[in-house]
Amino acid sequence: MPIAKIHMNLKEVQRTIHRHTGMILDFVQEIKLAPLSEFQYSQLNFIRDTAEILRKFPEQLFEPNAPINTPETGPWVLLVEDNEMLQLLHREMLTQLGCTVDIAANGEEALKCADHGYDLIFMDVGLPGKSGIEVTNELRAREERQKLRIIALTAHGEGIEPACLAAGMESVIHKPVDLKTFKALIHSEIS
Repeated sequence: MPIAKIHMNLKEVQRTIHRHTGMILDFVQEIKLAPLSEFQYSQLNFIRDTAEILRKFPEQLFEPNAPINTPETGPWVLLVEDNEMLQLLHREMLTQLGCTVDIAANGEEALKCADHGYDLIFMDVGLPGKSGIEVTNELRAREERQKLRIIALTAHGEGIEPACLAAGMESVIHKPVDLKTFKALIHSEIS
């Protein structure tokens, strides 16, 4: 499926959810009062997170007239993120900016992937198991000649930044990330 078609589909989903976000969030809150299995609870949290993300950034997620670059022209990026919706949204935006994107869903996967020579790593701080800070500490300890570019992604408040920078992350950006922020980071990588 061409990127333009995927983009149109995502925009339509975004508009639909944005129109019904209040109803969705009220419904999620009501269901949470009932006894749920662990699987049902995780699915409910996924729906809630999706609605919150799309409500928060109704227009800034994508630029409809942004030029589509071929992946060969941009950097090779590792996106370390456990939230499936953010994986999809962030991958789409990075691909739109010409990046080739691989995804790791947890710290162990990130450690295995990191030796492949990525130009840039976007590291979620709040990963299951090993945190993004622990993973970054391990990556920095095993570095030899090439210094990895690691950017922290966080949904936490401002207080997390000193720990991220102390671990060796270059900067901290807050999730969900909009296209302009990714664009600025990718252009700083290329130049």
